[in-house]
Amino acid sequence: MRRIEIKVLEELKNRGGVETLVELAELTGKSKGWLSEVIRGLERRDFVRREGRKIRLSSNYETRVLNSLMSSFSLEKLLLGKREDILRSLFLKPKSISELEKEFSKSMVYKSVRDFEELGVVGVHEGNYFIISAELKEFLKATSHLDPEKIIIGKAGRGEEGGGIETAFSKFSEYGVEYYPKDRYFYKGGEEQLTINHILAHAIALAEDKKQFAICSIFYLKNRDRIDDKAVREEVSKYDCLDRWLDMKAYISGGGSLEGVKNRELFLPWVEFVDKARVYGLNPDKNKYPTVNLEKQFELLGERIKREVTVYLLGGANLIFRSLKDATKDIDIVLESKEDFEVIEEGLKRMGYESRVELLGEDIKSFVLEHEREPRFDIFISRVCRSLVLSEGMKERSERLGKDFCKLKVRLLSLTDVFLLKCVTEREGDVEDASVIVKRGGVDWGDLMEELEMQEKATGIFFSFSVLDMVEILEERLNIKIGAKRKLISYCLERALLVALEKPKTIKELKKELEFPEHLIYNKLKKMEKEGRIEVDRDGKLNLYRRIR
Repeated sequence: MRRIEIKVLEELKNRGGVETLVELAELTGKSKGWLSEVIRGLERRDFVRREGRKIRLSSNYETRVLNSLMSSFSLEKLLLGKREDILRSLFLKPKSISELEKEFSKSMVYKSVRDFEELGVVGVHEGNYFIISAELKEFLKATSHLDPEKIIIGKAGRGEEGGGIETAFSKFSEYGVEYYPKDRYFYKGGEEQLTINHILAHAIALAEDKKQFAICSIFYLKNRDRIDDKAVREEVSKYDCLDRWLDMKAYISGGGSLEGVKNRELFLPWVEFVDKARVYGLNPDKNKYPTVNLEKQFELLGERIKREVTVYLLGGANLIFRSLKDATKDIDIVLESKEDFEVIEEGLKRMGYESRVELLGEDIKSFVLEHEREPRFDIFISRVCRSLVLSEGMKERSERLGKDFCKLKVRLLSLTDVFLLKCVTEREGDVEDASVIVKRGGVDWGDLMEELEMQEKATGIFFSFSVLDMVEILEERLNIKIGAKRKLISYCLERALLVALEKPKTIKELKKELEFPEHLIYNKLKKMEKEGRIEVDRDGKLNLYRRIR
Protein backbone atom coordinates (compact mmCIF):
# COMPACT_ATOMS: atom_id res chain seq x y z
CA MET A 1 0.00 0.00 0.00
CA ARG A 2 1.35 3.44 -0.87
CA ARG A 3 2.01 6.10 1.74
CA ILE A 4 -0.51 8.48 0.18
CA GLU A 5 -3.16 5.73 0.24
CA ILE A 6 -2.53 5.20 3.95
CA LYS A 7 -2.72 8.96 4.56
CA VAL A 8 -6.06 9.19 2.70
CA LEU A 9 -7.53 6.23 4.61
CA GLU A 10 -6.46 7.71 7.95
CA GLU A 11 -7.94 11.13 7.12
CA LEU A 12 -11.23 9.58 6.03
CA LYS A 13 -11.38 7.48 9.20
CA ASN A 14 -10.53 10.34 11.56
CA ARG A 15 -12.97 12.78 9.95
CA GLY A 16 -15.78 10.42 8.99
CA GLY A 17 -15.10 11.25 5.35
CA VAL A 18 -14.70 14.51 3.41
CA GLU A 19 -17.21 16.60 1.50
CA THR A 20 -15.08 17.22 -1.61
CA LEU A 21 -11.83 16.22 -3.28
CA VAL A 22 -10.65 19.79 -2.67
CA GLU A 23 -10.96 19.28 1.09
CA LEU A 24 -8.96 16.05 0.86
CA ALA A 25 -6.29 17.84 -1.18
CA GLU A 26 -5.94 20.48 1.54
CA LEU A 27 -5.64 17.81 4.25
CA THR A 28 -3.02 15.73 2.43
CA GLY A 29 -1.11 18.45 0.62
CA LYS A 30 -1.58 16.62 -2.70
CA SER A 31 -3.12 17.81 -5.97
CA LYS A 32 -6.70 16.96 -6.95
CA GLY A 33 -5.49 15.16 -10.07
CA TRP A 34 -3.16 12.86 -8.14
CA LEU A 35 -5.74 12.21 -5.43
CA SER A 36 -8.34 11.34 -8.04
CA GLU A 37 -6.12 8.43 -9.14
CA VAL A 38 -5.46 7.42 -5.53
CA ILE A 39 -9.19 7.36 -4.75
CA ARG A 40 -9.88 5.23 -7.81
CA GLY A 41 -7.30 2.72 -6.63
CA LEU A 42 -8.86 2.56 -3.17
CA GLU A 43 -12.30 2.17 -4.76
CA ARG A 44 -10.99 -0.83 -6.71
CA ARG A 45 -10.00 -2.39 -3.39
CA ASP A 46 -13.48 -1.54 -2.00
CA PHE A 47 -11.99 0.56 0.83
CA VAL A 48 -13.54 3.83 -0.34
CA ARG A 49 -16.87 4.88 -1.84
CA ARG A 50 -18.13 8.12 -3.36
CA GLU A 51 -21.51 9.65 -2.58
CA GLY A 52 -21.77 12.37 -5.18
CA ARG A 53 -18.83 14.64 -4.38
CA LYS A 54 -18.45 13.20 -0.88
CA ILE A 55 -15.77 10.60 -0.21
CA ARG A 56 -16.28 8.06 2.58
CA LEU A 57 -14.78 4.82 3.83
CA SER A 58 -16.83 1.87 2.57
CA SER A 59 -19.13 0.11 5.02
CA ASN A 60 -18.15 -3.39 3.91
CA TYR A 61 -16.46 -6.11 5.91
CA GLU A 62 -12.96 -5.54 4.51
CA THR A 63 -13.01 -1.88 5.49
CA ARG A 64 -14.36 -2.59 8.94
CA VAL A 65 -11.40 -4.93 9.52
CA LEU A 66 -9.05 -2.29 8.09
CA ASN A 67 -10.59 0.26 10.48
CA SER A 68 -9.77 -2.02 13.37
CA LEU A 69 -6.16 -2.27 12.20
CA MET A 70 -5.87 1.52 11.96
CA SER A 71 -7.12 1.83 15.53
CA SER A 72 -4.55 -0.66 16.85
CA PHE A 73 -1.43 -0.30 14.71
CA SER A 74 0.63 2.03 12.56
CA LEU A 75 -0.46 1.22 9.01
CA GLU A 76 2.84 2.50 7.65
CA LYS A 77 4.81 -0.03 9.69
CA LEU A 78 2.27 -2.72 8.85
CA LEU A 79 1.22 -2.31 5.20
CA LEU A 80 3.46 0.25 3.48
CA GLY A 81 4.96 -0.84 0.17
CA LYS A 82 6.02 -4.50 0.06
CA ARG A 83 5.22 -5.05 3.76
CA GLU A 84 1.68 -6.06 2.89
CA ASP A 85 3.04 -8.64 0.43
CA ILE A 86 5.44 -10.02 3.06
CA LEU A 87 2.56 -10.45 5.49
CA ARG A 88 0.48 -12.20 2.84
CA SER A 89 3.37 -14.58 2.22
CA LEU A 90 3.54 -15.38 5.95
CA PHE A 91 -0.24 -15.72 6.08
CA LEU A 92 -0.12 -18.52 3.50
CA LYS A 93 2.72 -20.36 5.26
CA PRO A 94 5.18 -19.66 8.12
CA LYS A 95 8.60 -18.92 6.62
CA SER A 96 12.18 -18.32 7.63
CA ILE A 97 14.13 -15.18 6.82
CA SER A 98 16.03 -17.02 4.08
CA GLU A 99 12.76 -18.15 2.48
CA LEU A 100 11.41 -14.60 2.53
CA GLU A 101 14.62 -13.33 0.95
CA LYS A 102 13.86 -15.48 -2.10
CA GLU A 103 10.73 -13.35 -2.62
CA PHE A 104 11.80 -9.92 -1.34
CA SER A 105 14.97 -7.86 -0.94
CA LYS A 106 17.14 -8.64 2.09
CA SER A 107 16.94 -5.11 3.54
CA MET A 108 13.17 -5.03 3.11
CA VAL A 109 12.73 -8.38 4.87
CA TYR A 110 14.90 -7.51 7.89
CA LYS A 111 13.40 -4.05 8.45
CA SER A 112 9.82 -5.26 7.97
CA VAL A 113 10.14 -8.32 10.22
CA ARG A 114 11.76 -6.21 12.95
CA ASP A 115 8.85 -3.75 12.83
CA PHE A 116 6.31 -6.58 12.79
CA GLU A 117 7.87 -8.00 15.95
CA GLU A 118 7.80 -4.57 17.62
CA LEU A 119 4.11 -4.27 16.76
CA GLY A 120 3.47 -7.74 18.14
CA VAL A 121 1.80 -9.04 14.99
CA VAL A 122 4.26 -11.85 14.17
CA GLY A 123 5.97 -14.52 16.22
CA VAL A 124 8.80 -16.94 15.53
CA HIS A 125 9.10 -20.68 16.19
CA GLU A 126 12.15 -22.72 15.25
CA GLY A 127 13.28 -19.98 12.86
CA ASN A 128 9.95 -19.67 11.06
CA TYR A 129 7.92 -16.45 11.32
CA PHE A 130 4.13 -16.59 11.48
CA ILE A 131 1.27 -14.17 12.09
CA ILE A 132 -0.12 -14.09 15.63
CA SER A 133 -2.42 -11.05 15.46
CA ALA A 134 -6.05 -12.13 15.07
CA GLU A 135 -6.98 -8.70 13.62
CA LEU A 136 -4.24 -8.92 11.00
CA LYS A 137 -5.20 -12.48 10.09
CA GLU A 138 -8.79 -11.35 9.60
CA PHE A 139 -7.70 -8.45 7.35
CA LEU A 140 -5.48 -10.65 5.19
CA LYS A 141 -8.18 -13.27 4.93
CA ALA A 142 -10.82 -10.71 3.92
CA THR A 143 -8.65 -9.04 1.28
CA SER A 144 -6.69 -12.00 -0.12
CA HIS A 145 -7.53 -13.41 -3.53
CA LEU A 146 -5.59 -16.59 -2.67
CA ASP A 147 -7.38 -17.80 0.44
CA PRO A 148 -10.19 -20.22 -0.51
CA GLU A 149 -12.22 -18.94 2.42
CA LYS A 150 -11.90 -15.37 1.17
CA ILE A 151 -15.02 -13.46 0.20
CA ILE A 152 -16.19 -15.74 -2.59
CA ILE A 153 -18.88 -16.21 -5.16
CA GLY A 154 -20.15 -19.71 -5.77
CA LYS A 155 -23.18 -21.91 -6.12
CA ALA A 156 -24.98 -24.62 -4.20
CA GLY A 157 -27.69 -27.09 -5.11
CA ARG A 158 -31.27 -26.18 -4.29
CA GLY A 159 -31.28 -28.23 -1.11
CA GLU A 160 -27.77 -27.28 -0.05
CA GLU A 161 -26.55 -24.48 2.18
CA GLY A 162 -24.43 -22.02 0.25
CA GLY A 163 -24.07 -19.34 2.86
CA GLY A 164 -23.74 -15.61 2.28
CA ILE A 165 -25.99 -13.38 0.18
CA GLU A 166 -27.78 -14.56 -2.97
CA THR A 167 -26.31 -13.06 -6.13
CA ALA A 168 -25.77 -13.61 -9.86
CA PHE A 169 -28.54 -15.62 -11.60
CA SER A 170 -30.41 -16.06 -8.32
CA LYS A 171 -31.18 -12.32 -8.35
CA PHE A 172 -31.95 -11.80 -12.05
CA SER A 173 -35.72 -12.08 -11.65
CA GLU A 174 -35.68 -9.05 -9.33
CA TYR A 175 -34.33 -6.95 -12.20
CA GLY A 176 -36.81 -7.85 -14.94
CA VAL A 177 -35.14 -11.02 -16.27
CA GLU A 178 -37.23 -14.05 -15.28
CA TYR A 179 -34.64 -16.77 -14.95
CA TYR A 180 -34.74 -19.49 -12.31
CA PRO A 181 -31.53 -21.55 -12.27
CA LYS A 182 -31.36 -25.02 -10.81
CA ASP A 183 -28.57 -23.91 -8.48
CA ARG A 184 -28.41 -21.17 -5.85
CA TYR A 185 -25.71 -18.55 -6.37
CA PHE A 186 -24.25 -16.75 -3.40
CA TYR A 187 -21.67 -14.20 -2.32
CA LYS A 188 -19.92 -14.76 0.99
CA GLY A 189 -18.18 -11.79 2.51
CA GLY A 190 -18.50 -8.25 3.70
CA GLU A 191 -21.00 -6.43 1.48
CA GLU A 192 -24.17 -5.69 3.41
CA GLN A 193 -26.04 -5.10 0.15
CA LEU A 194 -25.06 -6.06 -3.37
CA THR A 195 -25.61 -3.60 -6.20
CA ILE A 196 -26.78 -4.50 -9.69
CA ASN A 197 -23.15 -4.12 -10.79
CA HIS A 198 -22.00 -6.81 -8.33
CA ILE A 199 -24.80 -9.14 -9.41
CA LEU A 200 -23.95 -8.87 -13.12
CA ALA A 201 -20.21 -9.24 -12.49
CA HIS A 202 -20.76 -12.36 -10.38
CA ALA A 203 -22.97 -13.90 -13.08
CA ILE A 204 -20.34 -13.22 -15.73
CA ALA A 205 -17.72 -14.92 -13.57
CA LEU A 206 -19.92 -17.95 -12.84
CA ALA A 207 -21.57 -18.50 -16.27
CA GLU A 208 -20.83 -22.05 -17.43
CA ASP A 209 -22.28 -22.24 -20.94
CA LYS A 210 -23.68 -20.27 -23.88
CA LYS A 211 -27.17 -20.20 -22.42
CA GLN A 212 -26.07 -18.64 -19.15
CA PHE A 213 -23.81 -16.17 -20.92
CA ALA A 214 -26.70 -15.17 -23.18
CA ILE A 215 -28.78 -14.52 -20.05
CA CYS A 216 -25.95 -12.30 -18.73
CA SER A 217 -26.05 -10.31 -21.98
CA ILE A 218 -29.84 -10.00 -21.78
CA PHE A 219 -29.61 -8.85 -18.16
CA TYR A 220 -27.14 -6.16 -19.25
CA LEU A 221 -29.35 -4.98 -22.14
CA LYS A 222 -32.46 -4.97 -19.95
CA ASN A 223 -30.80 -2.87 -17.25
CA ARG A 224 -28.28 -0.88 -19.29
CA ASP A 225 -29.39 2.49 -17.91
CA ARG A 226 -28.89 1.29 -14.31
CA ILE A 227 -25.53 -0.43 -14.78
CA ASP A 228 -22.23 1.34 -14.24
CA ASP A 229 -19.86 -0.18 -16.80
CA LYS A 230 -16.78 0.98 -14.91
CA ALA A 231 -18.00 -0.60 -11.67
CA VAL A 232 -18.67 -3.92 -13.44
CA ARG A 233 -15.24 -3.81 -15.05
CA GLU A 234 -13.55 -3.34 -11.68
CA GLU A 235 -15.62 -6.12 -10.08
CA VAL A 236 -14.99 -8.71 -12.81
CA SER A 237 -11.27 -7.94 -12.60
CA LYS A 238 -11.30 -9.29 -9.03
CA TYR A 239 -12.36 -12.68 -10.38
CA ASP A 240 -9.86 -12.67 -13.26
CA CYS A 241 -12.57 -12.59 -15.94
CA LEU A 242 -12.21 -9.12 -17.45
CA ASP A 243 -11.97 -10.71 -20.90
CA ARG A 244 -15.45 -12.19 -20.51
CA TRP A 245 -16.93 -8.75 -19.79
CA LEU A 246 -15.10 -7.10 -22.68
CA ASP A 247 -16.09 -9.96 -25.00
CA MET A 248 -19.74 -9.60 -24.01
CA LYS A 249 -19.78 -5.90 -24.81
CA ALA A 250 -17.96 -6.49 -28.11
CA TYR A 251 -20.50 -9.18 -29.07
CA ILE A 252 -23.46 -6.91 -28.28
CA SER A 253 -22.11 -3.73 -29.87
CA GLY A 254 -20.90 -5.68 -32.92
CA GLY A 255 -24.28 -7.24 -33.58
CA GLY A 256 -23.01 -10.76 -33.01
CA SER A 257 -19.65 -10.33 -34.72
CA LEU A 258 -16.96 -12.41 -33.03
CA GLU A 259 -14.09 -10.39 -34.45
CA GLY A 260 -11.76 -9.53 -31.57
CA VAL A 261 -13.70 -11.80 -29.16
CA LYS A 262 -11.36 -14.10 -27.23
CA ASN A 263 -13.86 -16.52 -25.62
CA ARG A 264 -15.94 -17.36 -28.70
CA GLU A 265 -17.22 -20.58 -27.21
CA LEU A 266 -19.38 -18.56 -24.80
CA PHE A 267 -21.63 -17.00 -27.44
CA LEU A 268 -24.73 -18.16 -29.30
CA PRO A 269 -25.14 -17.42 -33.00
CA TRP A 270 -26.58 -13.89 -33.22
CA VAL A 271 -29.92 -15.03 -34.68
CA GLU A 272 -30.47 -17.39 -31.73
CA PHE A 273 -29.49 -14.69 -29.25
CA VAL A 274 -31.89 -12.17 -30.79
CA ASP A 275 -34.74 -14.71 -30.58
CA LYS A 276 -33.94 -15.35 -26.91
CA ALA A 277 -33.73 -11.61 -26.18
CA ARG A 278 -37.15 -11.00 -27.74
CA VAL A 279 -38.68 -13.32 -25.15
CA TYR A 280 -37.60 -10.72 -22.58
CA GLY A 281 -39.03 -7.81 -24.57
CA LEU A 282 -35.71 -6.80 -26.14
CA ASN A 283 -34.63 -6.37 -29.72
CA PRO A 284 -30.84 -6.10 -29.92
CA ASP A 285 -31.08 -5.24 -33.64
CA LYS A 286 -33.29 -2.22 -32.95
CA ASN A 287 -31.93 1.31 -32.93
CA LYS A 288 -28.78 0.55 -34.89
CA TYR A 289 -28.48 3.25 -37.49
CA PRO A 290 -26.22 3.14 -40.57
CA THR A 291 -24.69 6.11 -42.41
CA VAL A 292 -27.77 6.96 -44.46
CA ASN A 293 -29.93 7.45 -41.35
CA LEU A 294 -27.35 9.72 -39.74
CA GLU A 295 -27.03 11.92 -42.83
CA LYS A 296 -30.80 12.19 -43.00
CA GLN A 297 -30.93 13.42 -39.41
CA PHE A 298 -28.22 16.00 -40.09
CA GLU A 299 -30.12 17.27 -43.14
CA LEU A 300 -33.38 17.59 -41.21
CA LEU A 301 -31.64 19.31 -38.31
CA GLY A 302 -29.78 21.70 -40.60
CA GLU A 303 -33.10 22.80 -42.11
CA ARG A 304 -34.66 23.48 -38.70
CA ILE A 305 -32.00 25.48 -36.84
CA LYS A 306 -32.17 29.27 -36.88
CA ARG A 307 -28.50 30.02 -37.46
CA GLU A 308 -25.25 28.38 -38.51
CA VAL A 309 -23.77 25.99 -35.94
CA THR A 310 -20.67 23.78 -36.06
CA VAL A 311 -20.87 20.41 -34.31
CA TYR A 312 -17.94 18.08 -33.67
CA LEU A 313 -18.73 14.42 -34.15
CA LEU A 314 -17.17 11.76 -31.90
CA GLY A 315 -17.93 8.18 -30.88
CA GLY A 316 -19.48 5.49 -33.04
CA ALA A 317 -21.05 7.91 -35.53
CA ASN A 318 -17.60 9.30 -36.29
CA LEU A 319 -16.34 5.76 -37.03
CA ILE A 320 -19.35 5.04 -39.25
CA PHE A 321 -18.53 7.97 -41.53
CA ARG A 322 -14.95 6.65 -41.73
CA SER A 323 -16.25 3.16 -42.68
CA LEU A 324 -14.78 1.69 -39.50
CA LYS A 325 -18.15 0.70 -38.05
CA ASP A 326 -21.45 -0.43 -39.54
CA ALA A 327 -24.01 1.14 -37.24
CA THR A 328 -24.55 2.95 -33.95
CA LYS A 329 -27.44 3.62 -31.61
CA ASP A 330 -26.67 7.27 -30.95
CA ILE A 331 -24.98 10.38 -32.30
CA ASP A 332 -22.39 11.90 -29.97
CA ILE A 333 -21.61 15.56 -30.63
CA VAL A 334 -19.75 18.25 -28.73
CA LEU A 335 -20.56 21.97 -29.08
CA GLU A 336 -18.53 25.03 -28.24
CA SER A 337 -21.12 26.98 -26.23
CA LYS A 338 -24.40 26.93 -24.37
CA GLU A 339 -25.84 29.21 -27.02
CA ASP A 340 -25.03 26.65 -29.74
CA PHE A 341 -26.71 23.97 -27.63
CA GLU A 342 -29.90 26.01 -27.32
CA VAL A 343 -30.07 26.35 -31.10
CA ILE A 344 -29.50 22.60 -31.64
CA GLU A 345 -31.95 21.62 -28.89
CA GLU A 346 -34.69 23.78 -30.40
CA GLY A 347 -34.06 22.26 -33.85
CA LEU A 348 -34.21 18.70 -32.52
CA LYS A 349 -37.45 19.40 -30.65
CA ARG A 350 -38.95 20.61 -33.92
CA MET A 351 -38.07 17.17 -35.30
CA GLY A 352 -40.01 15.44 -32.49
CA TYR A 353 -37.12 14.85 -30.09
CA GLU A 354 -37.57 15.13 -26.33
CA SER A 355 -35.03 15.80 -23.58
CA ARG A 356 -34.74 12.64 -21.49
CA VAL A 357 -31.65 13.13 -19.39
CA GLU A 358 -29.69 16.13 -18.19
CA LEU A 359 -26.41 15.69 -16.35
CA LEU A 360 -24.98 18.72 -14.57
CA GLY A 361 -21.66 18.93 -12.79
CA GLU A 362 -20.16 22.29 -11.85
CA ASP A 363 -19.35 23.88 -15.24
CA ILE A 364 -19.92 20.66 -17.19
CA LYS A 365 -23.18 19.99 -19.04
CA SER A 366 -24.32 17.11 -21.17
CA PHE A 367 -27.76 16.32 -22.54
CA VAL A 368 -29.60 13.41 -24.12
CA LEU A 369 -32.39 13.93 -26.63
CA GLU A 370 -34.39 10.92 -27.81
CA HIS A 371 -36.89 10.04 -30.52
CA GLU A 372 -38.99 6.88 -30.74
CA ARG A 373 -37.84 5.94 -34.24
CA GLU A 374 -34.61 7.89 -34.78
CA PRO A 375 -31.07 7.79 -33.40
CA ARG A 376 -30.52 9.40 -30.03
CA PHE A 377 -28.39 12.54 -29.71
CA ASP A 378 -25.87 12.73 -26.85
CA ILE A 379 -24.78 16.36 -26.69
CA PHE A 380 -21.86 17.77 -24.72
CA ILE A 381 -20.97 21.41 -24.20
CA SER A 382 -17.22 22.11 -24.30
CA ARG A 383 -16.38 19.03 -22.21
CA VAL A 384 -17.11 15.35 -22.88
CA CYS A 385 -18.41 13.02 -20.16
CA ARG A 386 -16.97 15.19 -17.38
CA SER A 387 -13.48 14.58 -18.71
CA LEU A 388 -11.70 16.02 -21.76
CA VAL A 389 -12.32 19.56 -22.96
CA LEU A 390 -12.85 20.45 -26.62
CA SER A 391 -9.42 21.97 -27.22
CA GLU A 392 -8.08 24.14 -30.02
CA GLY A 393 -5.85 21.24 -31.05
CA MET A 394 -8.88 18.96 -31.38
CA LYS A 395 -10.68 21.53 -33.50
CA GLU A 396 -7.63 22.04 -35.75
CA ARG A 397 -7.21 18.28 -36.28
CA SER A 398 -10.90 17.76 -37.08
CA GLU A 399 -12.08 17.23 -40.66
CA ARG A 400 -15.10 18.58 -42.52
CA LEU A 401 -17.69 15.87 -43.20
CA GLY A 402 -17.65 16.23 -46.99
CA LYS A 403 -20.58 18.64 -47.15
CA ASP A 404 -22.60 21.03 -45.01
CA PHE A 405 -26.20 20.27 -44.10
CA CYS A 406 -27.87 23.63 -44.70
CA LYS A 407 -26.99 25.67 -41.56
CA LEU A 408 -25.41 22.66 -39.83
CA LYS A 409 -21.67 22.20 -40.24
CA VAL A 410 -20.40 18.77 -39.13
CA ARG A 411 -16.74 18.10 -38.39
CA LEU A 412 -15.18 14.73 -37.53
CA LEU A 413 -12.77 14.70 -34.62
CA SER A 414 -9.50 13.00 -35.60
CA LEU A 415 -9.10 9.31 -34.86
CA THR A 416 -6.35 10.25 -32.40
CA ASP A 417 -8.81 12.35 -30.40
CA VAL A 418 -11.59 9.76 -30.68
CA PHE A 419 -9.15 7.17 -29.31
CA LEU A 420 -8.19 9.47 -26.43
CA LEU A 421 -11.86 9.96 -25.55
CA LYS A 422 -12.43 6.19 -25.67
CA CYS A 423 -9.65 5.77 -23.11
CA VAL A 424 -11.14 8.09 -20.51
CA THR A 425 -14.95 8.09 -20.88
CA GLU A 426 -15.76 4.53 -19.67
CA ARG A 427 -18.74 4.07 -22.00
CA GLU A 428 -20.16 1.00 -23.69
CA GLY A 429 -18.13 -0.20 -26.65
CA ASP A 430 -15.07 1.93 -25.84
CA VAL A 431 -12.59 -0.98 -25.85
CA GLU A 432 -14.01 -2.38 -29.09
CA ASP A 433 -13.90 0.99 -30.86
CA ALA A 434 -10.40 1.70 -29.54
CA SER A 435 -9.31 -1.69 -30.93
CA VAL A 436 -10.63 -0.78 -34.38
CA ILE A 437 -8.79 2.55 -34.34
CA VAL A 438 -5.48 1.01 -33.27
CA LYS A 439 -5.70 -1.81 -35.83
CA ARG A 440 -6.39 0.82 -38.51
CA GLY A 441 -3.22 2.67 -37.43
CA GLY A 442 -5.34 5.73 -36.76
CA VAL A 443 -3.53 7.05 -33.69
CA ASP A 444 -0.84 9.69 -34.07
CA TRP A 445 0.93 9.00 -30.77
CA GLY A 446 2.87 12.26 -30.92
CA ASP A 447 -0.36 14.28 -31.21
CA LEU A 448 -1.94 12.15 -28.49
CA MET A 449 0.88 12.81 -26.02
CA GLU A 450 0.77 16.56 -26.72
CA GLU A 451 -3.01 16.62 -26.30
CA LEU A 452 -2.78 14.54 -23.14
CA GLU A 453 -0.34 16.97 -21.56
CA MET A 454 -2.51 19.94 -22.51
CA GLN A 455 -5.68 18.28 -21.16
CA GLU A 456 -4.04 17.44 -17.82
CA LYS A 457 -2.86 21.02 -17.41
CA ALA A 458 -6.29 22.38 -18.31
CA THR A 459 -8.33 20.06 -16.09
CA GLY A 460 -5.96 19.02 -13.29
CA ILE A 461 -6.91 15.38 -13.91
CA PHE A 462 -4.33 12.68 -14.70
CA PHE A 463 -5.87 11.08 -17.80
CA SER A 464 -2.53 9.48 -18.70
CA PHE A 465 -3.09 6.55 -16.33
CA SER A 466 -6.41 5.71 -18.04
CA VAL A 467 -4.70 5.82 -21.44
CA LEU A 468 -2.00 3.47 -20.16
CA ASP A 469 -4.71 1.09 -18.87
CA MET A 470 -6.34 1.03 -22.31
CA VAL A 471 -3.02 0.43 -24.06
CA GLU A 472 -2.28 -2.54 -21.79
CA ILE A 473 -5.77 -4.00 -22.37
CA LEU A 474 -5.38 -3.67 -26.14
CA GLU A 475 -1.93 -5.27 -26.12
CA GLU A 476 -3.38 -8.24 -24.24
CA ARG A 477 -6.58 -8.60 -26.30
CA LEU A 478 -5.05 -7.98 -29.72
CA ASN A 479 -1.74 -9.73 -28.97
CA ILE A 480 0.21 -6.72 -30.21
CA LYS A 481 2.91 -4.38 -28.95
CA ILE A 482 2.19 -0.66 -28.93
CA GLY A 483 5.45 1.21 -29.34
CA ALA A 484 4.18 4.31 -27.55
CA LYS A 485 3.64 2.35 -24.33
CA ARG A 486 7.20 2.94 -23.16
CA LYS A 487 6.88 6.70 -23.67
CA LEU A 488 3.51 6.66 -21.95
CA ILE A 489 4.92 4.84 -18.90
CA SER A 490 7.73 7.41 -18.77
CA TYR A 491 5.21 10.24 -18.96
CA CYS A 492 3.02 8.74 -16.21
CA LEU A 493 6.09 8.32 -14.00
CA GLU A 494 7.12 11.93 -14.60
CA ARG A 495 3.66 13.22 -13.66
CA ALA A 496 3.66 11.06 -10.54
CA LEU A 497 7.13 12.29 -9.52
CA LEU A 498 6.22 15.95 -9.89
CA VAL A 499 3.33 15.41 -7.49
CA ALA A 500 5.27 13.22 -5.07
CA LEU A 501 8.19 15.66 -4.88
CA GLU A 502 6.14 18.50 -3.48
CA LYS A 503 8.07 17.46 -0.36
CA PRO A 504 11.71 16.21 -0.46
CA LYS A 505 12.06 12.43 -0.74
CA THR A 506 14.70 9.77 -1.29
CA ILE A 507 14.53 7.25 -4.12
CA LYS A 508 13.51 4.51 -1.68
CA GLU A 509 10.64 6.65 -0.39
CA LEU A 510 9.54 7.36 -3.96
CA LYS A 511 9.65 3.67 -4.85
CA LYS A 512 7.40 2.82 -1.90
CA GLU A 513 4.93 5.58 -2.76
CA LEU A 514 4.76 5.22 -6.54
CA GLU A 515 5.33 1.49 -7.09
CA PHE A 516 7.48 2.02 -10.19
CA PRO A 517 10.73 0.04 -10.58
CA GLU A 518 13.66 1.75 -8.85
CA HIS A 519 15.81 1.95 -11.99
CA LEU A 520 13.04 3.77 -13.89
CA ILE A 521 12.65 6.24 -11.04
CA TYR A 522 16.40 6.86 -10.90
CA ASN A 523 16.74 7.42 -14.65
CA LYS A 524 13.75 9.76 -14.73
CA LEU A 525 15.06 11.78 -11.76
CA LYS A 526 18.45 12.10 -13.47
CA LYS A 527 16.78 13.45 -16.62
CA MET A 528 14.52 15.84 -14.68
CA GLU A 529 17.56 17.19 -12.78
CA LYS A 530 19.35 17.95 -16.05
CA GLU A 531 16.25 19.75 -17.28
CA GLY A 532 16.21 21.89 -14.14
CA ARG A 533 12.82 20.61 -12.97
CA ILE A 534 14.06 19.10 -9.71
CA GLU A 535 17.04 19.64 -7.46
CA VAL A 536 19.04 17.18 -5.37
CA ASP A 537 20.44 17.59 -1.87
CA ARG A 538 23.49 15.30 -1.75
CA ASP A 539 24.79 16.37 1.67
CA GLY A 540 23.09 13.62 3.65
CA LYS A 541 23.55 9.86 3.73
CA LEU A 542 20.84 9.48 1.09
CA ASN A 543 20.12 11.92 -1.72
CA LEU A 544 17.00 14.03 -1.24
CA TYR A 545 15.07 15.05 -4.34
CA ARG A 546 12.71 18.01 -4.43
CA ARG A 547 10.62 19.74 -7.06
CA ILE A 548 11.69 23.20 -8.24
CA ARG A 549 8.74 25.57 -8.20
